[in-house]
Amino acid sequence: MNRAVAVAATGLCSGAGATLEASADAAFAGADALAKISLFESPKHGGKFVSVADGIAVKRGRSRCTEMMFAALGEALAKFDISKIAPERVFVYAGTSIGGIFETENMLAENKKNGTENLAALAGYECSTLAELAAKKCGARGECAAFSTACSSSSLALAEACNAIVSEQCDAAVVVGIDALSRITVNGFGSLLLLSQGKCRPFDKDRDGINLGEAAGAAILCADGFLGGAKPKAYIAGWARTCDAYHATAPSPDGAGAARAFENALDCAGVAPEKISYYNAHGTATKGNDSAEGAALRKIFGGKIPPVSSLKRVFGHTLGASGIVNAIVSAEAMERSLIPPNAGFENFDESTGVHPAESAKNAEVENVLSVSLGFGGNNGAVVLSRERPQTKPRNGGKRIFVYGGAVLSNGGIYPDGELLAGESPLKTRKFAHLQKMGLQAAKDVLAQAKPLACKNRTAVCWGTGLGMTSQTRAFVENVLEKREAEPMPTAFTNSVHNAVPSAIAVREKFGGLNGAVTAKEISFEAALAQALREIKSGGADAAVVCAGDEYCSLAADFLKTSKYSENDGSNLSDFAAAYYVGAKGSAESAPLFEILDCDIRRLPASDKSECDAIEKILKRHNIAFGDVKRWLSPAPCNAYQRKRLAGIAEKSGIGAFDSPFEKYGGNYCVSAAAFAECAGGGAEICALYTISSTSMRAFTLFKKL
Repeated sequence: MNRAVAVAATGLCSGAGATLEASADAAFAGADALAKISLFESPKHGGKFVSVADGIAVKRGRSRCTEMMFAALGEALAKFDISKIAPERVFVYAGTSIGGIFETENMLAENKKNGTENLAALAGYECSTLAELAAKKCGARGECAAFSTACSSSSLALAEACNAIVSEQCDAAVVVGIDALSRITVNGFGSLLLLSQGKCRPFDKDRDGINLGEAAGAAILCADGFLGGAKPKAYIAGWARTCDAYHATAPSPDGAGAARAFENALDCAGVAPEKISYYNAHGTATKGNDSAEGAALRKIFGGKIPPVSSLKRVFGHTLGASGIVNAIVSAEAMERSLIPPNAGFENFDESTGVHPAESAKNAEVENVLSVSLGFGGNNGAVVLSRERPQTKPRNGGKRIFVYGGAVLSNGGIYPDGELLAGESPLKTRKFAHLQKMGLQAAKDVLAQAKPLACKNRTAVCWGTGLGMTSQTRAFVENVLEKREAEPMPTAFTNSVHNAVPSAIAVREKFGGLNGAVTAKEISFEAALAQALREIKSGGADAAVVCAGDEYCSLAADFLKTSKYSENDGSNLSDFAAAYYVGAKGSAESAPLFEILDCDIRRLPASDKSECDAIEKILKRHNIAFGDVKRWLSPAPCNAYQRKRLAGIAEKSGIGAFDSPFEKYGGNYCVSAAAFAECAGGGAEICALYTISSTSMRAFTLFKKL
């Protein structure tokens, strides 16, 4: 019997309630707790309504996101004993658009006010920090990464967990979605003229924009054979991720990209459109989103749209948390046999064609289509079912090949003038430096590979440690310096981690999964793992797998005082790389490599245990240690990593790891140069072994052809 993904337990902390029960009660009552901004001073937007999670006491060294996440995760863990599942078989995925940015904003404000240079808050800035903290709290030792694709972040995390479970890479996954209120989001959406002047009215004819909110949701998913006799809250029967490939922020007006996500999720679930009991909408209450979402619904359901409601009036738009918030409330709708109302709706709008539920409705909720839609036309959809689905095989054992590669690096700051040279300035003027690097690398690799795969079945999987740091910093510092008086809409749209992959998708019209994965030094491997799962599961035929980070002076200054790294920041650099990866026949060009495995786990305590784990992976492919002719690893960043690498090399008998990456400078993503470093010469087996600064490790096995 194929595996089914069960929702074992959930937790929720939001502005509508500190617990799942309180938050859900508010959702089904259509009650809101929207109030004017008080979390920070906002000279321009102080009169706008937001939803703030009250009662969040932030402990020293932690963030609002962390505290909310711990509240939701603690609630879920109290309901399901995950310790009964082997820790290395538990994966952790976080979905967040901004991570610890609020504390970074406060840090920059204090430094500006006092003339100081305290950078301690940067320790919690990275989105991947939330995934690491969640893994530590639940004792998980499997793969751990964060997905940052703006408002669809936690939907992509949920789908990734489902792919990992059904492919038997893990037995359970802890998925968290979190975002806190911040200056950058308030002023960013304000600069795009998307904030409501009052309280939002999703799908209403007179809607005028969003109210921002903060929340954290947690879901423990497992293969249903690991429930231990417990009854699941629901099953995740289907899931899908697509991209409009239309615009950096605006959704495609015809809803085509979102409709493909809905259709693919329904097909994955084996559920016909007429069997959907309830559609849990993204419904932001902006003119563009609600009209496009309505168009997508009509494409799938025709004139028989199921009961619809948006939860945005209750929770506010919780950005990266919105996908998991919707999924959790959808599971509650099944348990309560109750469809929540679309609070704030009064007047039907023909442009949407959607008349949402005006009040709570008693119903036998059997199947729910729950969605979230983000910047870059990034769409995520899941189908939740009351009964165990008739599951289909999702891992056909496809062989995956690398058809071309490109690396951009000079070991320092890469000349901006050399990127996208010869292209019209009108087409490139709005791109930030890291976007240009990613676009250039993608352009180079696609020219080499000559893709044949269907564009709507081509994914873009981007790995990055820090994301668009220059744009984020410029926007926040402008807000503080100009006291919110000078909008910077382009900097805001370019500040999200998925600005690079969405730009690639828009340019190349790639309508498959569009991901931005962050996991410190193994960000490239996390993106590669995502691409491999998506292709093997049947969600895509090929992918542009790319990775990169840009030089950041704040990171360089932070490293000077870091206790965990020997890098003093002096060699930080720009870096980007891209590869075209796909099943057989995905490209005109001959394949350069075959990817045999990409395994990501927490590094065990003993070198022998790690050698045993590597040997087990090798044996899956009938390979011995001696058959691997080249072992690559980025240079260690501290004495602990150096000791571990030396110990593993000694215990395994491989001698030493080759580290040809120094010429690329100091960058989270330099491991992405591994394929390029192994190009040329005869056929042989190669291995890339990367240890992150959080003691995660990635082992990538590939065969040079």
